[in-house]
Amino acid sequence: MERKVKAIERFVVRTRASRHPRMDGRCGPARETTMAQGPAPAIDFPLPHTPIRESSRASAINHHAPASKHARTHRLRCVNKQLPAHLSPWTSRLSLFDLASRSTSIRASSRPVSILLQEPFPAGSCTRINRESFMERAAAPAPVEVPRFFVCPISLEVMRDPVTLSSGITYDRDSIERWVFTDGHGDCPVTKLPLGAGDLEPTPNHTLRRLIQSWCASHAVERFPTPRPPVDSDRVSAILLDAATKCSGQPELLAAKLGELADIVAESDRNRRCVESAPGAAELLVTVLKASRDAAAATSPSTSSSASSISPAEEEALSILHSLKPSEETLRRVMDTSDGDLVDTLASVLRWPSHRARTHGMHLLKAALSATQPSRLSSVSTELIEAVVMVASDTTSPPKAVKLALHVLCRLCPWGRNRIRAVEAGAMGALIELLLNEGCCGGGGGGGGGSKRAGELAAVAIDHLCGCAEGRQELVAHPAGMAAVARAATRLSPAGTESAVRALHAVARHSATPAVLQEMLAVGVVARLLYLVQAGAAGERPRERAREMLKMHARVWRGAPCLASHVASYPC
Repeated sequence: MERKVKAIERFVVRTRASRHPRMDGRCGPARETTMAQGPAPAIDFPLPHTPIRESSRASAINHHAPASKHARTHRLRCVNKQLPAHLSPWTSRLSLFDLASRSTSIRASSRPVSILLQEPFPAGSCTRINRESFMERAAAPAPVEVPRFFVCPISLEVMRDPVTLSSGITYDRDSIERWVFTDGHGDCPVTKLPLGAGDLEPTPNHTLRRLIQSWCASHAVERFPTPRPPVDSDRVSAILLDAATKCSGQPELLAAKLGELADIVAESDRNRRCVESAPGAAELLVTVLKASRDAAAATSPSTSSSASSISPAEEEALSILHSLKPSEETLRRVMDTSDGDLVDTLASVLRWPSHRARTHGMHLLKAALSATQPSRLSSVSTELIEAVVMVASDTTSPPKAVKLALHVLCRLCPWGRNRIRAVEAGAMGALIELLLNEGCCGGGGGGGGGSKRAGELAAVAIDHLCGCAEGRQELVAHPAGMAAVARAATRLSPAGTESAVRALHAVARHSATPAVLQEMLAVGVVARLLYLVQAGAAGERPRERAREMLKMHARVWRGAPCLASHVASYPC
């Protein structure tokens, strides 16, 4: 074997010497002797269209004049004939030129690639070729062309569960259901024809599905399993009936039935819609959740939120209700049936010790309040507002739950006496603490965009609370209240800036005592107002309100020593 390798080395060196009589200042025979006595030489194959990184002189020898196409082909044939026997299966499929072009990364198109021929190719010892990577590339299957009628027009992927609409176009079930139900489109994506009532349950194309499965099996492609048939409304009604009648007073059986219902909902969106549309499904889940509220009312407040008072059936019912994503029509029907008990039931869920349960409860509460008439929003219970403020002020609450709580506060505060109840529940202090968080106002914290969004919602809620005297009093009484709102006025989005400036304007107009004016001057509120007037980046309305505040109290603020450099820009 060594003699064969040395024969190849001598052949390559002689070929170089014949083409370059005096390479590196030495003649051909002297070059051959040096190479024979040294380590295993490198065979150079010029690749005119592939870039290569600069190799070290110790491991490779570079040509300075690439050979012609005819000479290169002749040399490759000669080398392939003299390769060792154990390399013949490789060379029968790929030439050394293909080997070099597949296994080498190249930079300059005119540089040759050098490949060290070593025997027996130990893993990782070659400079340019790794044996394992070559074998993987050689064994990789060739790309398969997918028939175009196997591809979904929406996702451009092979269809797993093809269904046909009344327009005659076939789509993948997941893609067309997402198009119709999630995105809210009412037409065919290809033909743009309006969809009828029958298209809400498209026809399965079993023939095309079998063709796709047969094609996958014949081309060694991963075969898609046959989709399970969707659940029918009769089965869902039977489960609901058993849970409502046979399982009353038996928590274990009730939890088992709800677990079966949860598996059906989690299987597909079609099953989720089937369960949601089933008569009495949402009402049953709310009834199960009301049991925890009644049990909490029967116990003392100190034990109402203990983990032992929450049964597995109640947790399962909350999870199913959250997974259903009930529509506004469903929520209105449930609230009309339960006479407003849904909102109070979700208020009791917010006091559960599980953060996941609180997040699910906030999701449902936000959706329920969005579907509630404004006349009902003004009469919500104090317990609901206290529970929402508790979630917003809890430092261990998930960021998603905090943002949902802020959304609920912004929805409740404009109506009736809700803002006074929120102030009494400690909402102003919790909102100021959120603004003081570095991430909320785009500072150096790791809150990112989500925390900044929470800061904007907090500024909107503070603006609502400053609409009452109690809210303005709490803002002024907080040691960092004015400074936090002024800081938010220059670091949030235009909408958040407008809310923060409106809150400062309410304080400067209705609660402007000498002590408050001096505090606004000391903590930098006046300087930030001057910045808003000069920059005007947040819009015209915040700029006009800032100018109005500066004119309103110019007699106190204009001659302040800290504003001496800004006297020229102070509005008259």
